[in-house]
Amino acid sequence: MAQSSTLFDVNHPFYYGPPTFHILLYRTAAIISTVIEIVLLTSGCYAFHSMKHASTGSYPVILLIALSVAAVISSAFMLYGIFSEQARLITPKIAFVQFEIGILMVIAFATIIVMSVGIELTNALFGTMFKVDVLEEDFGPIWPFNISVLCFYWAAICVWMRIVIQGTYDFILDKHYFSESSNMPIEMAVNTR
Repeated sequence: MAQSSTLFDVNHPFYYGPPTFHILLYRTAAIISTVIEIVLLTSGCYAFHSMKHASTGSYPVILLIALSVAAVISSAFMLYGIFSEQARLITPKIAFVQFEIGILMVIAFATIIVMSVGIELTNALFGTMFKVDVLEEDFGPIWPFNISVLCFYWAAICVWMRIVIQGTYDFILDKHYFSESSNMPIEMAVNTR
């Protein structure tokens, strides 16, 4: 990588995020990640609601609705922060995504342990939220593994979102810093490949 002295440019290649293969600016990627999050959470709500009568109770639906509402609220703050260029309004979204990652990892590890130990522990831990016997009939004895795979998948998406949103946060801070510095020349890494 070569170093070059340049004026601050909001469209500089440095702000095209590696998580998006340097195709999208961090700002655009953060907006797209929010849309992806809302779509996945609402489709999860719909899936649990449609399964509610057969194999789940109301707890998973309530949990996903609460997460969806929190996601919409934190996303609204983030979007307003992006468009008004206020970095502090992006921090609730970063915190919420970290919270999502934590919850998903706990659920994934719990389901793997439960599947390994046996049906007694499965009934004890998941009996209040799911009809375990119906789930065993519908999805087989490894249904906890399926839940853990979904949780790991969603956690991976959340990690991607966290990186993109943090990049947006850093971009806004950089923009404010360099605009206050009268747009002085700065050293930015430029990939010369």
